Amino acid sequence: MGFIIVNLLASLVWWGIDLNSISTTNLVVSIGLIIDYSAHIIHFYGTTDSSLSRNERVTLSLEKMGPPVLMGAFTTFVGVIPLSFAGNLIFRTFFMQFSTIVLVGSFHGLVVLPVLLSLIGSKEQIRSEEYDDEDSVPGKRFTNLELVDATF
Repeated sequence: MGFIIVNLLASLVWWGIDLNSISTTNLVVSIGLIIDYSAHIIHFYGTTDSSLSRNERVTLSLEKMGPPVLMGAFTTFVGVIPLSFAGNLIFRTFFMQFSTIVLVGSFHGLVVLPVLLSLIGSKEQIRSEEYDDEDSVPGKRFTNLELVDATF
């Protein structure tokens, strides 16, 4: 996380953006996006079978979560492309920073993080014996909801 923030601060110099209220607000908002790209990979890695090797767990994580994370990064980037044509400095600053956020965040989430997990990732599985019955698994109780007819 710290390395990503350093990359984003360095991108301000590269883009020629001053550190002001606009760029600072964008940096604060960027933390949520940056965490999002990495959190999906980390969560899937942590919930995979601990009998697999680190490399197998990373491979499985990238196979299952890589495409959705990449699609999220792509759609976020496509969403800010129109701002690049704006004449307003605020919108152009937003475009420059968010395109960098998407590129740096997705690179770290899809390349740097998996390499680190394969080298020093935990061998333990997040879900272990602490969930003895199926109903105590987080999220499990909401999977069998019935639809209620709400017509008046």
